[in-house]
Amino acid sequence: MGEWIPMTGFGDFLQDGTLLEAMEINVIEQEKRTTQTSMGLKDVYTVYLVETRTKDGANKALGQESTSLWRRYSEFELLRNYLLVTYSHVVIPPLPEKRATIMWQQLSTVDNFDSEFIERRRTGLEGFLRRVANHHKLCQDKIFHGFLQDENGWKASVNATGFQAKV
Repeated sequence: MGEWIPMTGFGDFLQDGTLLEAMEINVIEQEKRTTQTSMGLKDVYTVYLVETRTKDGANKALGQESTSLWRRYSEFELLRNYLLVTYSHVVIPPLPEKRATIMWQQLSTVDNFDSEFIERRRTGLEGFLRRVANHHKLCQDKIFHGFLQDENGWKASVNATGFQAKV
């Protein structure tokens, strides 16, 4: 989608507000994808299109006016784990369930690609991002902002923080 523009002055801009007040954040669609693994097996997974758009009058320090990028559920998990470790004093919003379950028992035969389940997960992921963006401290995190705008280099950035060693 383009090169990620680091947020200069982001903290100053948001000290009296939140990212959600300045930017729309939506998970607008989902897509089932299949890739071939190195061992010749098929890897089937769902990706979610995360779209951001700065609101009228928002500071240009927020980076690009709009972005659209695909994220796997595992990337949402990585973001949440990073936030849990980095902000241990903050209650981090939960993610929706990863696997479809039946209330009284978990069955491995339940279809994780069921359209109703995928839609519930999509709205849950959108809610997670909006809750983080609405938190005065979390919304200023550069890794969070990279999650929203940097499709290719984000994983390397989060892993470079060394947060996993703190677990």
